[in-house]
Amino acid sequence: MNLLLARPEEVESPHLIRLVGSRRDHLVDVLDVRVGSSIRIGFPDGPQGEGVVESVGDSVVLRHNLDPAGKPSTTLPLIHILLAMPRPKVLGRVLSHLAALGVASICLVRSWHVEKSYFQSDLLEEENLRLALLEGLEQACDTRIPKLEIYRLFRPFVEDSMDSLWPQSNRLLAHPYDSIPMSRVSLVDSQETTIAIGPERGWTPFECELLGTHGFSAVNLGPRVLRVETALTTLVAQVQLLQQLGSDQFGLED
Repeated sequence: MNLLLARPEEVESPHLIRLVGSRRDHLVDVLDVRVGSSIRIGFPDGPQGEGVVESVGDSVVLRHNLDPAGKPSTTLPLIHILLAMPRPKVLGRVLSHLAALGVASICLVRSWHVEKSYFQSDLLEEENLRLALLEGLEQACDTRIPKLEIYRLFRPFVEDSMDSLWPQSNRLLAHPYDSIPMSRVSLVDSQETTIAIGPERGWTPFECELLGTHGFSAVNLGPRVLRVETALTTLVAQVQLLQQLGSDQFGLED
């Protein structure tokens, strides 16, 4: 835990946070906090700063001078993720990774190769999804929570909802076949980028075609077929690098 994000139930007063249970144990047993210790704290979608340990016992009490209603100190991310719903045991880990990497939004959809049972998992309860995102933010020292939406029908989402969510963005479709290497991609400078990642069995030809008609260019990361979480991490990192380089054209290099 590199940043402690206060949960609503932990806010005891405007300037006091009280932690109990496993959160208290982590501070005491792992971080070895004592009265007077300084801890980096923050509020979800709010500011971050320093908190000072005021007492240690069955709970740990922190005092701070932050305004919980303040704004995040980080800039708005420029990457969005369109993700075919992964297996439930992978979902939490994927969301945590994406929050840590600093994406702006995540849309989970049901593609053809996604089993209906995935949408019945307890992990899709709002609180569990939020906790997975917060875990990634605490790792990365950020407070801005990615916007998360779930769509159970792929085609209606692409045709009716996607353009309103991401009206102007570079669009990349991760696909190991019939695609170009990421090394040959450049991005329109100042535009946001949407990355579409399919299930581990991949997108169907129809899904690839439909996304292609909506501006997605198929890209690959080389000859190896990667797991979802590996492909996501690699693609987000490469897109962030391209954005930092400030490319001024999207397409293929000559």
